[in-house]
Amino acid sequence: EHLMWVSGQSDEVSTAILELYQLYPGMEKVRPSLCFSPQLVVRVVLPLLFQNNGPMIFELDLSHSKDLITDELLELIAQKLPNLARLDLSGCSSFSTYALQHVFQGCRKISDLSIACCRQIEDSPMAALLDTGENLRRLSIASCHLLSNGVVSVIGRHCLKLESIDISSSTITLPSALPCHRTGSARRR
Repeated sequence: EHLMWVSGQSDEVSTAILELYQLYPGMEKVRPSLCFSPQLVVRVVLPLLFQNNGPMIFELDLSHSKDLITDELLELIAQKLPNLARLDLSGCSSFSTYALQHVFQGCRKISDLSIACCRQIEDSPMAALLDTGENLRRLSIASCHLLSNGVVSVIGRHCLKLESIDISSSTITLPSALPCHRTGSARRR
């Protein structure tokens, strides 16, 4: 189920990915950070995924790719992965909330989003993003310290299918009337 690739040579990585496509043509879940360095993920793996199997990808885990996940890359995800349902960008810090909005516009099926520890996420653009988050079932905004209780009303109004939210290590307080499972404790500063 999990593969580890230790070579850093781009041509060997390309060959390995193409072989995976031949072995598993219906590949739906991609967690390249388990197999490749973040630099190879962005430079080699994602372009190959977009080129060969984009419409088939349902889950994409790019967590902890730090400053490699940019607005431009999120724009490509929005264009090339229309069936994306789960996106994990935890710990990534070089994209804007506006670029994330484009992902939601291009990938209308996203139901699971993790942006935990993305400290650049702000209230106003996050509220606009959540306006289009009618399919969200799971949301992790843990350690997003720029978010405030202002996004809670948007979550309550627009994320009607939300089943689970992680607000641990954040400044957000959820009302008890919000009908979803909460992970973590919210604290006020």
